[in-house]
Amino acid sequence: MNRTIYIAGKNSRKLDSLQPSILQQRFFALIPCGKDSALVATQRGIELLDCRTKQFQLISLYKTNPVAVNPLHPVQMMIMENKTCIVSEGKELFELDIRKRQYTSQLVNLQNQSFTGIGYITGIHSDRHDNIWLQTENSGIYKLNYRLPGFRYFGDTKGNNNFVKVIHADKTDNRVLCGTFG
Repeated sequence: MNRTIYIAGKNSRKLDSLQPSILQQRFFALIPCGKDSALVATQRGIELLDCRTKQFQLISLYKTNPVAVNPLHPVQMMIMENKTCIVSEGKELFELDIRKRQYTSQLVNLQNQSFTGIGYITGIHSDRHDNIWLQTENSGIYKLNYRLPGFRYFGDTKGNNNFVKVIHADKTDNRVLCGTFG
């Protein structure tokens, strides 16, 4: 996603396109958030898009400058429960309260450091056991239990062999499938 969002009408099947404003510049990620809305990561921050009116509302500015870390995949998002969104900005991970329109916490490991050592987060996924799976470039795969403080690292000690392209949680067989480069 970069320069255009397409919205298809439910009944009319009309396809509308939205371009970023001067402040938004680019769209990085989009996830559904409610019946007729979506959260959109733009250049300026996290915004709520009303798909019926095609209007944006700024939810929050970023805590960091994620584009400086990674211009290709600067922000990833995932809705956890009700109105809580997990947001990655480069290699940092935050919890965003959508109702309050503010970040509530930064998610860190037990040493109070960001989860990824080198590289950055390229995707966030969850499974039915409240685990969050982070796919990264150069730092392997991380499994975090959202309810408990522990985390587990999947990868090797050579950072250049840990570029994860995609993660798929197979809920029927209770396993995680990963595609990597290298």
